Amino acid sequence: MEKLKVKHSEINPIVEQDAYHNGEKVISLTSGDFGFIENLDEHTGHYEIRYEDGTHDSKHKSLIRKVVEDEEIKEALTALHSKKDDGFSLNEKRRSWDDYFMDIAKTVATRATCDRLHVGCVIVKGKKIVSTGYNGSISGEDHCSEIGHLYNDQGRCVRTIHAEQNAILFSNHNDLAESTAYVTHQPCENCAKLLIQSGVKRIVYRSKYENELSEYFLSKVDSVHLEESEK
Repeated sequence: MEKLKVKHSEINPIVEQDAYHNGEKVISLTSGDFGFIENLDEHTGHYEIRYEDGTHDSKHKSLIRKVVEDEEIKEALTALHSKKDDGFSLNEKRRSWDDYFMDIAKTVATRATCDRLHVGCVIVKGKKIVSTGYNGSISGEDHCSEIGHLYNDQGRCVRTIHAEQNAILFSNHNDLAESTAYVTHQPCENCAKLLIQSGVKRIVYRSKYENELSEYFLSKVDSVHLEESEK
């Protein structure tokens, strides 16, 4: 069963937000029925919906608003794809795991309170999130966004705890062994050291800046500068 991501505003034959590919046909469901179709019986019209939380629900095909053949949906989707010479695929390219967890790190960063830089960190083990963190002041203290920055002699704001540090502090340390840290920005040398010392074996970051000490410690583990990719 393959889920097709389509938008009703861009595709005339499909008036719902989601369509599902089942064998020879593409089935779009009434709004509110979001999940993966399973066990579709063309004779009785019954099928099951498996939702992302693992629950199931029995349905009847009378609830299906429209059934279209593959060729029809291909024509409708052609405008959304740039493929020409190498054929057409019904499947939109899925986000990689690295992009997926980096997207989550970017969302975590929206909670940051130092307006010089909003940073988010997500630590993952076995494709499961074990901890998150963002940069912010120590508990109970005012934030940079409220009273301004506190700089050291090197011009760094030291009012906040870094995202990576918070992610480590709020984790179960046993979960960090052999894990991967996704950070919206290249970790500073201190955070790189802390991540490595905590057992993180892979560090993936998005925004890069010149910091030779950071790069030195990042070279000690599998580190990846993840370029922005199309969604």
